[in-house]
Amino acid sequence: MSNHQSQPEIHKPVIKLRSEKGVDYTVLQTLLADEKWKEADMKTNCLMRQAAGNEGGYVWLNRLLLQDLPCEDLRIIDQLWLYYSKGKWGFRVQMEIYHDLGGKIDVEVGQRLWGQFSEQVGWSINDPGNWEHSNLVAWQQGDSWPERICNLNAPRGHFPLWCLPTALGFPKWGLNMFYFAEKLVTCEIGK
Repeated sequence: MSNHQSQPEIHKPVIKLRSEKGVDYTVLQTLLADEKWKEADMKTNCLMRQAAGNEGGYVWLNRLLLQDLPCEDLRIIDQLWLYYSKGKWGFRVQMEIYHDLGGKIDVEVGQRLWGQFSEQVGWSINDPGNWEHSNLVAWQQGDSWPERICNLNAPRGHFPLWCLPTALGFPKWGLNMFYFAEKLVTCEIGK
């Protein structure tokens, strides 16, 4: 008899990789499995826009796109990020952080908490609280993020990035946070 106890086997969950709208999540799964976090994040944004029916329109999600984004697609993306990050990233994790900060489904609360939320998940790390000079903007402009942001050392809730600039500019990020939190509640993702 051995003193070595075997670890319980962790089984890969069954995650549907094609939505009813025909969006194929196989490439996202591969990027996540290969721990290509930045590429997976960018692919996530493209897939969310595709699922919302707007592949060539807005670069980032906004209220109108969120209305057309099926809950099933959000669940698939969330499950993939949760699984491959070992529970560290995903929409569910971001909602937990938002609630822990006192977040509610309220426009004023969403706008007020945006700075704290973005700092906690590492979206505003160069100049905390100053969204226009954060690394989030640098990444989207093609610059590289510090290596700690592109691996499992990134803060809890860091990926995927969804609450990004609107056509109206950076001050609306908190408003997008409210819309996204509202959508996640509607889809029963997170608290």
